[in-house]
Amino acid sequence: MKAEKDFRGYVKDKGWAHSIAHGSDFLGSTFSHPDFMANNTADIFAIIETIFQNMQGPFIDDEEQRIAFALFQGVYFGKIPASDFNSFVSCFNKRIYDQLDQDERISWFRLSSWFKLLQNWYFYFSGNKPVQDKLLEKIVDYNKYMGFSI
Repeated sequence: MKAEKDFRGYVKDKGWAHSIAHGSDFLGSTFSHPDFMANNTADIFAIIETIFQNMQGPFIDDEEQRIAFALFQGVYFGKIPASDFNSFVSCFNKRIYDQLDQDERISWFRLSSWFKLLQNWYFYFSGNKPVQDKLLEKIVDYNKYMGFSI
């Protein structure tokens, strides 16, 4: 997935070229396999970072939901420690905001996709309060940043 550059979703007259979503599904299935052992969670998180850096426009076919579910499976099946996941959320959240550029739309597409990931994760992690609390903190920060809070 780190090498993927084709971010299309549905292609008229051809069908789905949905590499990010299908790659995410594969990643989630890998996490659910009992014999899979993650040697380095940084490599897993680097996949997400690379996907975001390679974005050329907004996702339009629910790719964020599929990415979110894959990483949720990693934590759920014990392949990614929740503390590593929380650290990733904090660090990547900072990086997304640090890269915002008023004149570069792609940076805003990245922020929007990141917010969608946070929202999906918030509901997926409904049984994991420490993770859910971290996600809610970032969702509230987004809303404040965008001027949506009172």
